[in-house]
This record gives sequence, C-alpha cells and structure tokens, in this order.
Amino acid sequence: MANKMTPDQFQVCAKLMRSEPTRAQKAARMVLVDGASNSEAGDANQPISPQSVSQATRRFQNAHQLILTAYGPVPCPETSE
Repeated sequence: MANKMTPDQFQVCAKLMRSEPTRAQKAARMVLVDGASNSEAGDANQPISPQSVSQATRRFQNAHQLILTAYGPVPCPETSE
C-alpha cells in the first residue's frame, strides 16, 4: 500500500505542484489519504485506469518526499517550566 498522508499534507503537495482538481488528483487523494487501492480509486473516478492512478499517486509521493527531505524531522518544541 502507498504511504499515507494527512489531508493537509496532500493539500500542500497539490498547491506546490500547482495540481488542478482532476480525476487523477481525486484518485491519488483517495489512495494516499483514504487508503483506497488504485483499482478502487480508478473505479470511483471513471474513466481513469489503475495505471493512471498509480502515476498520479507517485507524483504526489515524490513531492511529499522532497518536502520531508528538505525539512527533515521536525523537532518537538521544548517546554519551559
């Protein structure tokens, strides 16, 4: 299964990629945020093939990975007492 994203993470990737709200984007969101399979997402957003869903999903995963690589792990804020 694909790496999961939060809805906010997906939205940030879409904005940075300047991704238009297409069937492919909706299908990729179903896979990455909702946990659907490529086939399920393709069927729900017809006419789109599982291969097209996979390609769109991969584009979002790559963008997400670039963001994570650039910023690295986010440290927990220190609490002062």
